Amino acid sequence: MLKRSKYNIEVYTNKNGDKLLFNGYTTALGIMNKDTQKIYNNIEKLEDNLNNDGRVQRDINILKENGFLVDENIDEYERINLIQRLQRYSTKELKLTIAPTMNCNMACPYCYEEKNNSKISEDTLIKLIDFIKNYLLENGVKTLTTKWYGGEPLIALDTIKKLSKELIKICDENNIKYTSSIVTNGILLDKATAKTLKNLCNVSSVQITIDGTKNVHNKRRILKSKGNSFEIITNNIETIKELLKVIIRINIDKENLHDIPNLIDYLIDERSWGDKVNIYFYPIVKQTDACKANISNCFTQDEFGMVHKQLLNIIHNKKNNSFIDDMYPRKAYTSCAAICANSLVIDPEGNFYTCWDLVGVKNRSIGNVYDGIVVNEEYLKWLTLDTPSQCKKCNHLPICGSGCPFSRLQNGNKPICGFQKISLNELLKLTYEESYI
Repeated sequence: MLKRSKYNIEVYTNKNGDKLLFNGYTTALGIMNKDTQKIYNNIEKLEDNLNNDGRVQRDINILKENGFLVDENIDEYERINLIQRLQRYSTKELKLTIAPTMNCNMACPYCYEEKNNSKISEDTLIKLIDFIKNYLLENGVKTLTTKWYGGEPLIALDTIKKLSKELIKICDENNIKYTSSIVTNGILLDKATAKTLKNLCNVSSVQITIDGTKNVHNKRRILKSKGNSFEIITNNIETIKELLKVIIRINIDKENLHDIPNLIDYLIDERSWGDKVNIYFYPIVKQTDACKANISNCFTQDEFGMVHKQLLNIIHNKKNNSFIDDMYPRKAYTSCAAICANSLVIDPEGNFYTCWDLVGVKNRSIGNVYDGIVVNEEYLKWLTLDTPSQCKKCNHLPICGSGCPFSRLQNGNKPICGFQKISLNELLKLTYEESYI
């Protein structure tokens, strides 16, 4: 016997009465005409009839294959709970976010990090290589993923090259897959550097932040040298977009929202980057004391959900399929690597952390390259963080994973629904229209 999945989301019904349906577990998106809707709504009765005609049985099979119908005896939440636990405590992959320096050539007012001139020493580098090698071999890791972070990681390009060379060698010798990416402000990412990252460090993708068109961006993404960061960054993207996958993050609050449509015009019309780069929008959130963002200028998640819907429609009206497709929801049984045992953030002094937002906050460390991982009170909080009871009943759970664990740990594990929940139906509607209409 079959039942309707609890993770089905009815997106909208068009003027013909056809219903667009999304399933969070499989991320399948499908349109049901009125005949298929009758099958879907009456599946319990139809399953009792073994003499269904061919069309009915075909539709039942399609609905089942895409996860819209499931076995009536399966507990869908417990299935997701099992998958999440397997992912959180798996040793098949090691994910490292490495900050080779906390120094930065920019002074962005909303940055959440305490900056300093620290850089990985030779001794720490040797200890880090030893720690990673031992971890990989002792745990039978099959994939090593590194993300270079900071500060501004490209200030320490020599360290990135040196460490990458050693990690690639270890992986090659032990049949371990190695992948790498970088988060950078883009100032130092010229073509020669991009080639070095790609050819010597196996870096395949880069995330760069742009906060508006020139005048707005330069007031927010401030170069310490007082130069034109917008011009430098966009020119660098133009020269490296064929070498590396470029992901542009657009941070938004109430001060720069007015300029974001202009930025979209610039990216799509002036630069013609619509099918060359990825973009995504994100609200500025004050998470740490170091962040100097004015809370009154920050959007709530619900407010930003409405903003996100508007921005999606601006992109859609430009007939840009690529940007919309890149934002399509993906499975997120585990919302963040910070609650996973196989993920570490490493600062220049060799200290380990769970979350990017905590890098450099030493009293939140969970060990270091000298003593190894320490299962202390801090680490236990993250590794044992459970799904909030309210989320267990929510049909968005498979694509949000209960949201940001840092925020949940700060508020007693109460769910904080992300802006994506507000804008999801609009995104799915536009995805369908761009693909099939």
